[in-house]
Amino acid sequence: MPRIALALFVFASLLAGLVGTETRLLFFWPTCLFLGLAGIGVVAGPRVRVPYPPSDICLGSALLVAVYFGIRALCSPVVEHAREDFFVIGASLASYVMMSTVAARPGGRIVFLMVLLLLAIGNLVVGLIHFGGNWDFHVVPQFVRSFEEGRIGGFYNNPNHLAAFFSLVVFTGLGQLCFGRGSATWRLVLGFVIVSATLGMALTISRGALLALGLGGVAFAGMGTWMVWKCHRHLAGRLLSACVVLGLVLGAVLWKVNENYLRKRVVDQSASQDVRADIWKAALMQHGEQPLIGAGARSFYEGGVRHRQPGVEAWVGEPEFVHNEYLQALADYGWIGLGLLLVALGVHLQNGWSYVRWYVKECFPRTGSLLSARLALAIGAFSAVLASAVHAVVEFQWHVGGLAVLTAALAGILANPGFEKEERMPIRIPGVRPALKFTWLAYSVCLVVGSVVWGRADWIHANGLIQVEQGDLESALASMKRAGVLDPQSAGKAVDRADVRLQLQMQTESGAERKRLLEEVRADLEQAAVRNPFDFLTATSLSDVYMAFGQPEKALSEIRRALSLAPMYEEPRLALALFHHRRQEFKEAEEAYLWASKAGAANANGTVTWLTAYRQLLMDVGSLPVPGANNP
Repeated sequence: MPRIALALFVFASLLAGLVGTETRLLFFWPTCLFLGLAGIGVVAGPRVRVPYPPSDICLGSALLVAVYFGIRALCSPVVEHAREDFFVIGASLASYVMMSTVAARPGGRIVFLMVLLLLAIGNLVVGLIHFGGNWDFHVVPQFVRSFEEGRIGGFYNNPNHLAAFFSLVVFTGLGQLCFGRGSATWRLVLGFVIVSATLGMALTISRGALLALGLGGVAFAGMGTWMVWKCHRHLAGRLLSACVVLGLVLGAVLWKVNENYLRKRVVDQSASQDVRADIWKAALMQHGEQPLIGAGARSFYEGGVRHRQPGVEAWVGEPEFVHNEYLQALADYGWIGLGLLLVALGVHLQNGWSYVRWYVKECFPRTGSLLSARLALAIGAFSAVLASAVHAVVEFQWHVGGLAVLTAALAGILANPGFEKEERMPIRIPGVRPALKFTWLAYSVCLVVGSVVWGRADWIHANGLIQVEQGDLESALASMKRAGVLDPQSAGKAVDRADVRLQLQMQTESGAERKRLLEEVRADLEQAAVRNPFDFLTATSLSDVYMAFGQPEKALSEIRRALSLAPMYEEPRLALALFHHRRQEFKEAEEAYLWASKAGAANANGTVTWLTAYRQLLMDVGSLPVPGANNP
């Protein structure tokens, strides 16, 4: 059973890096399924013998993070948002525990490293397709990459996330290249992938990832130099000089690869122009609403809209994420969540550094060699996790399921780097391991059940969206109805169903059929408003439906709700203007239109704007008869 579970874990890791590359769960469900099956197989099967004792302090910190974040997600106000965090957390815990127990031997971890190398090559191939001009290419047929042109994404939609993945590959590979055992061919392959991944990182033009690469490289070089100083002092000077030269050469190469792009992003764009500062202010404002426990899982989806800052340009869309994992944890999970996250990071990095020191003081005097698979994995994992933690200051890569799972696996290496029990007795904390085992089993069951039920619902619904693009609205509605039965808690699915029904209504000539479809639209939107009462677009859409049914009081109530949810946005202000316009309250309508013109967030191009509707108002007013004039 352990071997089967290890195979499932390796396959799940491959799927995580291949398709689990977005913040949504649609393509992440297969990873959840196989990680859940692996967890159930290990916990329910015969006892697994772990060759090296993991740190109970590390396991305990990971347990606290998984339990608190999971419970807070279950208690969050929007089920659909909370589900995304819950399953990413569960899958990450499964990956972490697998790596720290079942895959504790170097052999299993080298296989995991090979998966990372294989994924890196695949990302580079797709990146070349993007760089060749096919910027919307997606590895899954019938889907497209939606990110802007000019920056490669590989399997990832967002190039910053591809850069974060390359960072993991570079440091885990460097550990093996410098301190691992292997043939010349193996080292040649490692060197090729490391250099290629570094160049690929430059093509993503991610400033945060380059900063993380630099600081992670400093940590890696610092540990390596310290070990050589302690063990082979006569080589320390030459090694330090080589590291400095290599760093300068690598930096120069990274700059020259995309000098024009990097100059534009690094030099021409000042820090004051970066929208992240305003997003961070919005996150702090949301944090002020629930300082201790946060507003709930992924609540910044709407919190970023509600607390949009006046300084943000009108054309900038919704932020969705804080672009800082620590502030995101503060806003969504409060001081408790942020504190647990920081403690877990610190504990794991400290345990990895302790292993390096232990190896130099205990193992090297006995073996006389710094070449060790366990040491190489520990140093690589330490540098990779540190780089990821630095990158998380300006990005949200831990909300991407695949990256979270791969990073958690590297944290699992730090939790159990390979201390030998006879020489270093670990600190035991009563109850940690049974509690972690129970939590792992509970999450594993949820991963399997969620994949079968909600994963199937997401896929059926996605097929419905594809059918909409193909113009087959009847089939699309049927697919979305099936998805809604499997997932009645989803507000997004209800809104999409309402949109398809509206399109069908415009194509229907029968009055009775049009009325029936409109009633179903109202039911869908009312359901969505209950499932997610924080979405201002649902409120504005519902106001239009209420007006069609001759219910102006309800329509105005929804408009006011939308204004409270998105006070800086044009859409609810425009809805208020249209409300008065339809009722021929022209004075109030004009005031609302002019108010909409001053909105801090403008409607997207191709949609109705205040100016278009205001021009129609002027035409309507101009066509009215003049009071007191003689009419023919």
